Amino acid sequence: MVADSLAKPSAHLINTCIKSGTYPQIFKIALVTPIHKKDRLDNILKLFSEFRNLQNDIEMACTLDTLTQQTVERDAFEEKYYELTNKAKIFLSKHDSSSQMIAPSSVKYEWSGIKLPEIVLPKFNGNFEDWLEFRDIFDSLIHKNESLTNIQRFFYLRGALEGTAAASIKNIQYTSDNYSVA
Repeated sequence: MVADSLAKPSAHLINTCIKSGTYPQIFKIALVTPIHKKDRLDNILKLFSEFRNLQNDIEMACTLDTLTQQTVERDAFEEKYYELTNKAKIFLSKHDSSSQMIAPSSVKYEWSGIKLPEIVLPKFNGNFEDWLEFRDIFDSLIHKNESLTNIQRFFYLRGALEGTAAASIKNIQYTSDNYSVA
């Protein structure tokens, strides 16, 4: 099938480029007009949905032998996608901090005499596609931060949730013990 003959080499090429961080020169040539970084991120988020649909079509057309490899490559791509979009969101949030919370000042790290900037705690609205990014950042900055009490963690959790995610813990009493429940 045509899909099988194209899927594996194209997925391998893309994943190799992503893993190595190097891209063929032809990939770098584009005739585009500059747009704002926020618009670029919005476009990337929309394109990801198209990618998933196309990848689903490819996987549906694959033979059982190639399906496992496609799934592995898809997972690797998605992991890198979430990592990079998260970095972009953090970068953009520095310019619009009015809607974001700053991670606690006790989580400041210094390395080789360079003071790193504060990390902005992202918002989570219940959208499944944003869950892994949010969970990993929240877990690293808040949940595993031994200098915080459970009531402080609960405070940061409530402050970081919006929409359906916030509604899901809205009725949980604000106590130290209920942080683990939330």
